[in-house]
Amino acid sequence: MTKNELRRLQRIADAHYLAEQAKLSGLVKTEVEIREKLAGLSNSRKQTYSPDEATLMTGADLRWYQWVDTRRSALNQELARTLAQREQQVSVLRKVFGRKQAIDSLAESARMTENLLTKRRDI
Repeated sequence: MTKNELRRLQRIADAHYLAEQAKLSGLVKTEVEIREKLAGLSNSRKQTYSPDEATLMTGADLRWYQWVDTRRSALNQELARTLAQREQQVSVLRKVFGRKQAIDSLAESARMTENLLTKRRDI
């Protein structure tokens, strides 16, 4: 493999690694957003208030609690999907990182061999 081919392969491996890392970063961001939404729902559910008679008569407070519970359930499902995708992406990223490291190692070995040969010719 020539020096130019190795450099090209290194650039491709670097770009692939960065792309996969960006995907993981997006999943982590999504996870944080979902967790923040869940925390907000928990806080709104814990807030105590003294409902007035009209609220109790119309059942608005019960509908609110039902909506909060339904929304929490949907967010937990979304969080579970996101966590599963994140784990899968971590696995992909590990494999891509390993390939990148192997290519970098090959390039370094080739560079060292070339330096050694150059020194021998100079002697």
